[in-house]
Amino acid sequence: MNDLINYFEGSDAEDIENALCEAEEVAINQENDDPADIVGSFAELIPGLTGSRTQGNTFAIHYHGRTKEVALEHSPADEDAVRRSIRDVLTPDYEVRVLRSCLGTDTLAFVVDTPVVWHQVDTQFPEIARELFTPFADEIGFGSAP
Repeated sequence: MNDLINYFEGSDAEDIENALCEAEEVAINQENDDPADIVGSFAELIPGLTGSRTQGNTFAIHYHGRTKEVALEHSPADEDAVRRSIRDVLTPDYEVRVLRSCLGTDTLAFVVDTPVVWHQVDTQFPEIARELFTPFADEIGFGSAP
C-alpha cells in the first residue's frame, strides 16, 4: 500500500480518485459478493487479513490475533456485516473510508490506511478529503447514498 498522502500532492479530487483506482489502492466490492471475495479484496491491501468459513452459518475474519465472527443469514445484509467486521478487526491499526462516487451503485470502493495518514489527509487537504471520502459507517451499503 502506497502512502495515501502522495496521491494528494498537486492533484484535484478526480485525478486522485483515478490514480487510486488505477494503482489498485482500493478494495472493490461488487453487489452479491461472497464473504470470501469481500475479505479477499481487503486482504490484497492488508497483509495478515484472512477469512474462513466456520461451523454452521458463520464466517470468521482474522487479523493479527483479532477475530470477528459473522453469522450469515444468506441475505444482502451479510455483505454489510462482513465489511463491518473487517473494519472492526482492522481497528485501531487501520481506518476504512468509502469513495463517495460509488455510493448508490452496485460497486463499492474502500480505501484503507492508518489513522495517522488519514489525519494528515484531513488536515492538509480537508476539502478534497470530504469531497472524495466518507467514513465507513454501519449504514453504508449498496444503493445507499449520503
